[in-house]
Amino acid sequence: MATDSRQQQIIESALRRFSHFGINKTTMGEIAEDNGVSKANLYYYFPDKTALVIAVIKHLIADSYNTYRERAADRANVLTCLNAWIDVRREYFEKYYLLHVTLGTADNSLNMEQLTNIATYAQSMESKMTSSILEQGVQNGELVTMDIGATSNIYVNILKGLAMVYISCEMNKDLPELGTFTTISNQQKLATEIFVNGLRKQKKQ
Repeated sequence: MATDSRQQQIIESALRRFSHFGINKTTMGEIAEDNGVSKANLYYYFPDKTALVIAVIKHLIADSYNTYRERAADRANVLTCLNAWIDVRREYFEKYYLLHVTLGTADNSLNMEQLTNIATYAQSMESKMTSSILEQGVQNGELVTMDIGATSNIYVNILKGLAMVYISCEMNKDLPELGTFTTISNQQKLATEIFVNGLRKQKKQ
């Protein structure tokens, strides 16, 4: 969906607030005030807070993918491409830390079912990104032929599982420490190396 300049301004303004204060501690009234519009005008663009949160998340997904594509343009192989994507994801988690860690927190003003749907959308987009990397590896002869869609889904779930394991260790804290994301990223890179080497074509002697 195309966005006009005012809508995009609101999304970027909300992103700043969500990242600084968290989603739950940000009100629609504050976002309206930041943008110099009435709440009625704000609701013209976004009928409720859930719609605005979803727009912000989609904006971040698109932005992170654009950042990855710029970095991966000269990457030589599958492993460096996947590692570049892991680095981008870590940077975005750290940069927009409070937005991410408060996303799953119950909030009476949010529709959690819709947020679950956007999380599913984010994972499907990540699988699509991974598929494009693996497909290129198959086409250039670096990887064996495989069911790319199924393999991408498995890989994305492995990365997600690793993240959940380390974040679960922080459950006794109010918020995970930022250093946890570096640990997760390092473990994901190790898993990626194991994963890719298992798919790599063996060169004939």
